Amino acid sequence: MKNTLLLVFVLLAIFVVAVILLGTSFYNRYLRISRGKAALLWAVALVASFVILDCRTHLLEERVVEGPGPYIGWAGLLRLLRLRDSADLVSLCFACLLPLAAIPFLAKIYLTWIAGNATDAEKAPGMEGIRAWLRGGNIVCALLICLGLWLGFGFSFWMPVALALLALLAFPVFNMALDTTAPPPPAPAGDTLAPERERVLKMLDDGKITAQESAELLNALAHSAPARPAQTAPAPHRKLAWIGAALLVIGFFLPWFEGPNPAAYIAGGDIPHGFGWCILFLGIAVAVLPVVDTSLDSQTCQKISLIALGVGAIILLYLLTWNFHFISLGILLALAGYALEFIGVLKARKLDWLRAA
Repeated sequence: MKNTLLLVFVLLAIFVVAVILLGTSFYNRYLRISRGKAALLWAVALVASFVILDCRTHLLEERVVEGPGPYIGWAGLLRLLRLRDSADLVSLCFACLLPLAAIPFLAKIYLTWIAGNATDAEKAPGMEGIRAWLRGGNIVCALLICLGLWLGFGFSFWMPVALALLALLAFPVFNMALDTTAPPPPAPAGDTLAPERERVLKMLDDGKITAQESAELLNALAHSAPARPAQTAPAPHRKLAWIGAALLVIGFFLPWFEGPNPAAYIAGGDIPHGFGWCILFLGIAVAVLPVVDTSLDSQTCQKISLIALGVGAIILLYLLTWNFHFISLGILLALAGYALEFIGVLKARKLDWLRAA
């Protein structure tokens, strides 16, 4: 008996160590962070997975005994599963896999967008950047997130797929939109001052003017040439604000919440108390404020933008807690639009700080 218990303990310890090492190694290579940070993040994901396992097992127990009974937690999982069909086991497994994939995926987005921890291939605009994002760990994590939300929590499968693709393609697409590399200006068609220069040189050859006088005349002719109007591309933070506002407008007309009937949904304009319209107007105001009121200085404009985005974000978070299980694509696009506008304001503040320094 003692030998059997010892063998079980040794096998369990080997399994735990293998799980820790494999998870830490995957997080370390996927996120390109230190092994210590990867181990800490893996521990957080495991704790979140065990919390979900405990809660879902409790729900299974209540269904089995037809009402609240003595709470046994996830330790009685095997006994409960023998009383149910295999669908419960599949749902439970994918629900527990969700945090293991969602936490590194969100960390990857954060490290790329905020911390700037992206490879040269991921920073590249166009197809090279898209190929770099649609490979390896990104696809694995996105697929596990979609399956976890679908099979584990009963969400629509296509909504997570669309959001995952949007999250993966956003960085290279925005890099392409923010690429301000301009082609070299075309060569001038002709020199309109050539006859005047020839006349000055002929006067110098005829001895009518001195070399110093000819140099002064040529310099005056060069300065009198008409200046070409400068073509400046919009600043990157302004592009982020406009892209965020565009996402907000698109999301406003999509379903924000789905009802019990799949044909019934609530769009942004149908939200009670006008909360949807408030979110739309605040987001659009942040994008158009520098264009509408050019008398505002940059710092004042940024403060007003942060206040407006803060109020809109509070309303959005309140709506997310309103009926979380039925959220749909529209409100998530609104969140993405607000996030991009917020990043744009932060970029503008950073640019002002660099200029002041």
